[in-house]
Amino acid sequence: DDGEDLNDALLDFFVKLGQAVIPCGGLEGGFPSIAYLGSLFYDVLRKGGVSDGRSGHANVANWARRRLGNGGLFFDGIGALAVPVNETLRDRAGRAAPKEKHWWLALLLNPRAGSKPQGEEDVSLVCLDSVARMEVKSNPPVKALKRGSQAYTVEVASLYRQGFAAFVRFRALGDGSQGALPDPRSARLRANGREWTKPQASLAIDQRGSFGVPGRMEGILEFTLDSEAQTVGDYIFEFGDPGTYAPTLVLTIKREPDKFQKEVTNFLAGYVAKEWEVASVGEGTTSRPRDYSVDRLEGRLCMPDVPQQETANDCGFFILAQILLVLQLTPEGLRVLAGASADKLTALPWPTQKEVTRRKAKLRDAMVAMFETADDMLCDDVDMLLKKSPSLRSKVQAAMWDGPQFAEAVRRLAAASAPKQEFSISELGTMSTKALRTLCAQRGVLPPGMVERSDLLKALIPTTIRAATISDVNGQARGSSPPAGTTNGNSSACASSTKRPNESAGVAPEPPAKQTRLSSQNGEEPHLGNLRFSSEDLETMPLKRLRGLCVQHKCMPSCALERGDFMRALQPFASLESNTAGTARSTPATSGAVSSEVETSSTNSVPKANSCEAEPMMDLAERRAKWARSAGMHLAG
Repeated sequence: DDGEDLNDALLDFFVKLGQAVIPCGGLEGGFPSIAYLGSLFYDVLRKGGVSDGRSGHANVANWARRRLGNGGLFFDGIGALAVPVNETLRDRAGRAAPKEKHWWLALLLNPRAGSKPQGEEDVSLVCLDSVARMEVKSNPPVKALKRGSQAYTVEVASLYRQGFAAFVRFRALGDGSQGALPDPRSARLRANGREWTKPQASLAIDQRGSFGVPGRMEGILEFTLDSEAQTVGDYIFEFGDPGTYAPTLVLTIKREPDKFQKEVTNFLAGYVAKEWEVASVGEGTTSRPRDYSVDRLEGRLCMPDVPQQETANDCGFFILAQILLVLQLTPEGLRVLAGASADKLTALPWPTQKEVTRRKAKLRDAMVAMFETADDMLCDDVDMLLKKSPSLRSKVQAAMWDGPQFAEAVRRLAAASAPKQEFSISELGTMSTKALRTLCAQRGVLPPGMVERSDLLKALIPTTIRAATISDVNGQARGSSPPAGTTNGNSSACASSTKRPNESAGVAPEPPAKQTRLSSQNGEEPHLGNLRFSSEDLETMPLKRLRGLCVQHKCMPSCALERGDFMRALQPFASLESNTAGTARSTPATSGAVSSEVETSSTNSVPKANSCEAEPMMDLAERRAKWARSAGMHLAG
């Protein structure tokens, strides 16, 4: 409700719910690219007065593997670790206020990069704080004169930003020769092309004076800004009427982490380094390096300007809104952010106070709908409710996701910051699929969802072909065979609509089994949830469908690279019948039965509102009758 904090349990619930319903890279229901270990993770990491993250690792030793699987934080599908941090605020004198707690988000981008050679991948820790606290002091104070007279002066000793407010410490003097000092409430503050007026004055000395009577004022002026006012930059302070005092008083706030933010970076860097060592020993492999560069992470503390909260208790909702935004990013998109500067991260559309307020209202309505659906279905399993009620799932998704605008902004950022290296058609044809996918992410042309090699080639050809390849294209026009993964002609890089995607990219045709299935379906792909398949069918399926089935059955193997990895993961779900892949299940009841059989207990599944088990195979009427009989016996007893 408005005016109340979002507690840690609700924050965890909503994050896990978002992981289940927000499409990641255009694909819904896949493995989330954001690792989330709980709102209490950082507090437990520091428990017992440990000195650093390596020592504190023992407090949370099994959290990552238990919740993320064997790959842990270093699985290729993990692009970031989101860590809510609960900080005790301090006053300007450095004194702690135990009752003043504040949440902000530490986003560790690309945690695996610290184990790779310098320059291969970027890693960074991004502080997303909706109540930023920064101060600039001037010693000696900056000074301005009234119409060039030394008898009337105004000095500014410091400028302090906290959240959406700015505090200016000033002193004004006058000898009475030009009358009274200006009213301090008429002062103005300008920054980033915007102006704020009518500050509140807290004056230690308030003597304006008059003609023949000296004046003296000293204190703090508090300007009320708004959620979207940037913290970092030049601030211009004007005292009195415009142009009365000169020169212009300018103070500049710079991005400088405070002691607590540096401590958070040190703890998380130590934790990830220790987690890497434990993971390397646990896998028993010598191919992984045992050292993790803590210095690289500590040197990449990034502090972008994000919108500030205008209320005293919305910090938890700001964290939730920020996490919901980054949940839609692919691991490749998150790795792009790891190499971005603070200015580029600032330019992304982070949630404002108005958007957070609207999000709260949507979440409230979605929860009301969830409780009503639970009463109607006599089921308190959230996962089951979302599966059985598509309308509820759509409403919950709409409450948490407004569309791919944030992902599109990251794609544009990737395209603008990527080096403009050009390749020939033959060079693209020799690249690995992983390299093509990375290049697509850098150019901002990565197709949504799970794609095949041919889709990546089609997206890259218009953006990466250099002019020197014209001769290659002409050679192909004269009859030479094009390299693998290319198209004929320069203007035909994007194939016509009459060709199949794989044919336009010059790759081998589909296996006969798949061509038969596609022709029998009249060109329409069935939903993966309705597919039945045998072990023989897995042999002929394209890699794209194997991946989609792994996502559908929640059995995506960690660090999967080859077809065999996906086939082995799908073997337990293969039916004994043959030649049935691509055929839809006949009845909804059968579909529900198979779904219940293949359901696995994923650590990233939607949280359950209660521990009671639902009965997925019992229809609504039977469940209500059973509940009525139970209630009747209870009342009779």
